[in-house]
Amino acid sequence: MTRIHSTTLVAVLTLSTACAGLEPPMSLRVDRSLNVGNMGARNSFELRNGVGVGDPEPASDSSDSPRARRPVTPLLFWIGIGLTAAGGGTVIGSAAGAAATRNQLRTAYSDGTTAARIDELEQRGSNLNKVSLAGAVLMVAGAIMAITTYGYDYTRCGPLAPKRRRDTAPPGRCAAPDSK
Repeated sequence: MTRIHSTTLVAVLTLSTACAGLEPPMSLRVDRSLNVGNMGARNSFELRNGVGVGDPEPASDSSDSPRARRPVTPLLFWIGIGLTAAGGGTVIGSAAGAAATRNQLRTAYSDGTTAARIDELEQRGSNLNKVSLAGAVLMVAGAIMAITTYGYDYTRCGPLAPKRRRDTAPPGRCAAPDSK
């Protein structure tokens, strides 16, 4: 029986795949139809939609206007905070219940209670572990939701971002009028 050593196998694989690197590189030819022209000139999309043309007229914030929308990020942020708080409360409550159940189970073992009572306490502990896990998942999901929403608003100078952010933001990032 022939046995291939790992170094031999590596050498064979290296030599077999090195052929692709030994060929001379081909010159890259770009099709003339892909020419983008003068990058400094405006294209039809920019001209049609007024992109980059001065400051736009400030939109009226009247609530009767059908196009007026309220930002959704504060709602998502507070839902995330609520989920985090609910998950944290669930974890704390289930941990307290599990500690009490553990103490009852210890006394049940030392007192010699019935097997049915011990099974009941073990089942309760198992259920409390599942509730604790669900609460932890809920808490992490809420925290991720809140942090992501705040980060989104912070980078785009949305309603959750502090007003001083507009002074320190990169140029052009916070060009919208202050609506806070």
